[in-house]
Amino acid sequence: MLELNQIAYIDLPGSKYGTLHYDKNNEYFYLSVLDLSVILKISPNCSASSKFFDYLKIKDCNNVNGLALKNNSLILLDTNQSALFEILLGKSNNDFKRYLEYGRDGIGKVRQPSEVIIFNNQIVIIDKNNYLIQYYDYKLKFKGQIGGKGPGVNQFDLPISVCDFEDELYICDQNNDRIVCLDNNKIFNVVIANKFKEGVLRRPSGIAVGQDGKILITDRSNNFVQIFDRNLKFLELLGSKSLKFNRPSSISIYNQNTNKNIISILERKLGYNSSLNFYRTDNGFGSLKHYKKFDDSVLNDPQDMDISISGVIHVADTLSRRIIQ
Repeated sequence: MLELNQIAYIDLPGSKYGTLHYDKNNEYFYLSVLDLSVILKISPNCSASSKFFDYLKIKDCNNVNGLALKNNSLILLDTNQSALFEILLGKSNNDFKRYLEYGRDGIGKVRQPSEVIIFNNQIVIIDKNNYLIQYYDYKLKFKGQIGGKGPGVNQFDLPISVCDFEDELYICDQNNDRIVCLDNNKIFNVVIANKFKEGVLRRPSGIAVGQDGKILITDRSNNFVQIFDRNLKFLELLGSKSLKFNRPSSISIYNQNTNKNIISILERKLGYNSSLNFYRTDNGFGSLKHYKKFDDSVLNDPQDMDISISGVIHVADTLSRRIIQ
């Protein structure tokens, strides 16, 4: 069990902070102050701080949300620029080099990288919006990566932060509600995970209301549709028996009468693989049966949909920048 050891208060300049880095070698803390574009150096007992580096002089470096110290170099990760800057300390002109570029699929390309850490003589970058962990050597040469979007082994859904302990990396996998561990050999283990409970939602992504007032919610990360009454009391679960869903994200109901409905469910699977399926109910939602499937090849990462009173469905087909009717 973790116990609070000490609370220390210190007056700091600025009002908006990016990342806090602890250096194990000199036991100092380093803090990025975003609105002042400086890195502060804070004493081990948090009694004093001083300006360590002014990165305003580094071209296009203005949103440091990750930093690390490597020998005589300072490494700054700019989330908005999708760039990593290596600054040679002790030089009067502050020599620096810029690495990485914006792009998908990794291999030196990143999207909204959230953190950088030096781990076992490698530079590790949390490539948040590509759902990857990327590895580089000290010369910033790409060495490998692990990840891809999803809830399974060697997959992430918005990895956002990392720390190392006893030759292992611990990564916060935000949208999967878990902490995962990668060892020296990049062996993947889940060390903390959320447990499913009826009535508790993980990434609720869509909502629809039937004529009887029942509320249907697509519980995307749990792969269910959960049903609640008007007072938000849990009633039943769809997708727990023979009928299975894969990351349901949007739902709509075409009410024929109280017990007979046509329900459309949009599932955003791994990558951009999505599907739209239609279901019938003949005697309440518990009688839900598959009715028809839409042509998946037409869809390109759809995000949402709705249905008109006459039964016409409109789908927001995101990457195609269009509405499908």
